[in-house]
Amino acid sequence: MPGYRLSTEPEGLLSDGLPTNQDRFALLIGPDGQRDLTLSRVLERDVQVWKVSTDTLRQTAKLGDVVIWYEAYVPERLLQLRLAGAPLAAWISVLIVGTASLMAASMLVWTLFFLLSQVLRRIRDGLPWRLVKPLRLPLAVVVSRPIYQLLIVATGIPVVVRATVAPLVETVTVLAFGWMALRLVRYLGEEILQAMTRRARLGAVSVVSMARRILYAVIVTGTALLIASSFGLSLTGWFAALGIGGIAVALGTQKTIEHLVGGLSLVVDQPVRVGDFCSVGGLMGTVEDIGLRSTRLRTLENTLLTIPNGDMSDARIDNFAGRERFRWLATIGLTYDTTPQQMKAVLWRLDQLLSGDDRIERDHRARFVGFGESSLDVEIFAYIVADDFPTSLHVREEMNLAVMEIVAECGSGFAFPTRTLHMVPPASVAAAPLSEAA
Repeated sequence: MPGYRLSTEPEGLLSDGLPTNQDRFALLIGPDGQRDLTLSRVLERDVQVWKVSTDTLRQTAKLGDVVIWYEAYVPERLLQLRLAGAPLAAWISVLIVGTASLMAASMLVWTLFFLLSQVLRRIRDGLPWRLVKPLRLPLAVVVSRPIYQLLIVATGIPVVVRATVAPLVETVTVLAFGWMALRLVRYLGEEILQAMTRRARLGAVSVVSMARRILYAVIVTGTALLIASSFGLSLTGWFAALGIGGIAVALGTQKTIEHLVGGLSLVVDQPVRVGDFCSVGGLMGTVEDIGLRSTRLRTLENTLLTIPNGDMSDARIDNFAGRERFRWLATIGLTYDTTPQQMKAVLWRLDQLLSGDDRIERDHRARFVGFGESSLDVEIFAYIVADDFPTSLHVREEMNLAVMEIVAECGSGFAFPTRTLHMVPPASVAAAPLSEAA
């Protein structure tokens, strides 16, 4: 706790190493060095109150007339006008000191980065430089705080002003640290995502994206809690209220929590990854993003489909990505005019076609499987070795064309549904002579 901060707790700050009835509220810089100014807790009319201690009054009395630097450079009217118990000139001086501190810190940080880039030129294109360079501005805000503390004490600004501005100064510092952390997580996440994409480790892309979002939430929440603490807000009661109302909140956000858990399960189990082509409950598309609450798919119609993670984790998912082979199953029908010798030639040529291509796995077959209504059926079964579906389609196309050539070269042909109708002429009926009536 800085020396110019006043504790907002009734019992004071218990961790300052002073007796329980004393509390530090300011730092006094005099000719003989630095001294703490303290308060003493006394009982007045059955009420505990804090008053400036006798030792502090004695120390300040020895100083006599203290020269306050800012008073020599402001008009007398600004010294006479008072705001919140302090001269208006003191408040203006705080703004000037804060601006000067930020400017000095910025010059110091930018100069340091420039010198490092000139001395260590190799790091300018490296990962550490790309991560640290965006942190210059928030780092300058952090560095400006100790400069501000030195200047505000040296200029003799009253304790009332310093104690009033202290929560704002601490808030700005906390925001700067949070800003720095957010930037570091952002750029580090981008570097990792690019590295994983280059290495084709698409499974890590979803994990990194989810982890970055979680870190964002943690940083923002932690920053908000620290800011609340800097203004003296007691978080104990808040946490107790959250504990009491947690059940109600959980019931009201049950579906949201279900989707969050579903998103975590998708990242951990990885049934799909960013960039995978899959089918979710009969809906087909390419996974574009796996968020905390929902997953987005780019459908074959080029529309963006958003599926809640809770539904995603319960749905049947067919992932077509990452396959190393694709099934080729075809049944061709030859005409009934095909002779047994031609059928044997076709089967032998098909077997040679499948065996002689490295893109076809050895577990293949071409068999005469039956007699159809209009054709002699030959079944071709094989697995095409390919990295993706478009490549497998190209191989399948070449195989189909080769099959057509084999059938034609063997003297057979493809059958199509036909029906032969035999017309049998009716038997001649001899007309019997009519007998004459007797």
